[in-house]
Amino acid sequence: MQQRSKTLLGAAIVLGAALAVYLIATAPREPDGQQIKDGIETARAAIEHHSASSLLTVVSADYKDGAFSNVDQLHYFLVRIFRNSGPVSITTTATAIDVTGDSAKSVSHVTIKTADSGNTLYDGNISLTWHREEARRYLVFPTTVWHVTSADYPAMPGLGND
Repeated sequence: MQQRSKTLLGAAIVLGAALAVYLIATAPREPDGQQIKDGIETARAAIEHHSASSLLTVVSADYKDGAFSNVDQLHYFLVRIFRNSGPVSITTTATAIDVTGDSAKSVSHVTIKTADSGNTLYDGNISLTWHREEARRYLVFPTTVWHVTSADYPAMPGLGND
């Protein structure tokens, strides 16, 4: 094979790869409700795995609620709780999502049990307020993602509105 043919083949492969990345990055996003359900599932799995950083991927930098005035306080609390707690099992059911423009509310019934003995630690509804925020897909392509901006978790021991 001649050098010119190798160069053209290499250029074609690079252009093909760039086109494939572009098509994947600009593909239509899932519906808003599904994106929020995916965010709830990400949060549930992160809590089960004691991963504060994974949980915070669905939380806005502007997060604020009745117990935490910013995301840094929430992060500190999560790290401390995860370090001092044992394995848990979390189930979410009956998620209701109401999307209005760039804002949304979700209400999920959440049950948290100890994984070893099955004791119930929390059983109640958690309301999350979501906001659509600007982001980058693959660090290049502009997109939007849903992030939690506040939460209401009544009757949570030591938090919320007891």
